[in-house]
Amino acid sequence: WRRAIERTMDYYQQTDPTRADLMRLRYFERRTEDDTIERLHIGRSTYQKAQTDLLSTVAVYAGSPAFTVLFSAGGCSARGTWSSCRRSPCPPSRHAGRSR
Repeated sequence: WRRAIERTMDYYQQTDPTRADLMRLRYFERRTEDDTIERLHIGRSTYQKAQTDLLSTVAVYAGSPAFTVLFSAGGCSARGTWSSCRRSPCPPSRHAGRSR
């Protein structure tokens, strides 16, 4: 799960910094929902949508072939090193990172 979470954070740092900040504040710093909303200057519905996108993206990365190889082979030996797996195409869901 750690690698799926890292990949999600990397993805959102590049594509949607607000979602990356939400992930950092809410899950890494363990701030409350209200505090996160206030710090990001977003509404509750935006928070809920972004949170859903984050969780969906983690799930996509957790189910990606590179992630599966890590667990089934005890590492990423089937495709090289973990860094090569990180470069493999494992796109998040079509909704992740999309703004309204």
